[in-house]
Parts: sequence; structure tokens; C-alpha cells
Amino acid sequence: MREFGSLGCSGDLAPLAHCALAVTGEGEVRDAAGRLRPAYAALTAAGIRPVVLAEKEGLALINGTDGMLGMLVLACHDLRALLRTADVAAAMSVEALLGTDAAFAADLLALRPHPGQGESAANLCALLTGSAIMASHRTPAAPACRTRTRCAAPRRCTAPPGTRSRTPRPSPTGSSRPRSTTP
Repeated sequence: MREFGSLGCSGDLAPLAHCALAVTGEGEVRDAAGRLRPAYAALTAAGIRPVVLAEKEGLALINGTDGMLGMLVLACHDLRALLRTADVAAAMSVEALLGTDAAFAADLLALRPHPGQGESAANLCALLTGSAIMASHRTPAAPACRTRTRCAAPRRCTAPPGTRSRTPRPSPTGSSRPRSTTP
């Protein structure tokens, strides 16, 4: 594709037409080494057969929707990288808080089967497997109530039965009234 396109009211027409021409094996392109060569030769060298267009496909290649699709594919690729990075950050947070990975157990997640949540939990378990930090507080001498990290917010698990305090906790608004247990 040429560096500069047309300057008309449809500034993407010339670059898209150049791409469509190359896809059909016509015109010239730069190969991976940067050499200008016939599009057919470059496609053949890459093991790609030129596209033979049917009715209305030429228009489809130059109307801009392929550019939007290309941007969407790149955004999806970036999103996958972002999700992997978020899982790594979450696993590091669990370790830093000396938390437990019990919230990521498959049987617990099966109660609310959201595929993305299950994938993320499985990834977190894989990331935390073999962690010396996690192993350091899995001993019987470790406190019964460890920090759990769920929904990107640290929470404390409930204390063992019979040891729970009956004093009401202050609400987020500062009131000392007991919190309602109804949704």
C-alpha cells in the first residue's frame, strides 16, 4: 500500500483499492524484505493464492468495512493480552496479600458457570501453582481465616463457627446500625 492516499471526500478509497488490487494478484507490493515486486509473485512466494472476486466483492473490499474489521481483530488481540495481564496482576496480588486460592476452585465456580470467570480462575490457579509464597501459608499452623481475593477486591473469609463477634460493624456511611441482611 502506498504511504499517501487520495485527498478526496473518501480518503480511504485509494489505499483500499491498492490493497484489493494486491489481494487479486495485480499491481505491485513490498515484500517482507521491503523489495518492490509484482503482487502475484509476492503472494506465490508466501504460499497464498490470489483471490478471484465474484459479484459485489470488489465493492466490499473498498467500502471500508474491511478496515473496521481489521481494527476489530487488532482490538480483540489487544484485549486477550490485557486479560492475560490482568490475571497475572491478580495472581501477584493474591501472593502479596498472602491470600488463598480457594475462591478459584472449580467446584465453587461451577455454582455460577460464567465461562470467562472459569477461564480466568483456571489461569489464576495455573499461575499460582508451585508458588513458594502460597505454600508458605498452607501449613496447619497458618491462621484459619486467610485473605481471599475475589472480584478484584480483598475480603476476609468468615471466622470459624462459634467465634464470630456479635457486635455490629459500622456501615460505610458511618452509622452504627447493623447492616441489613436482605438484598
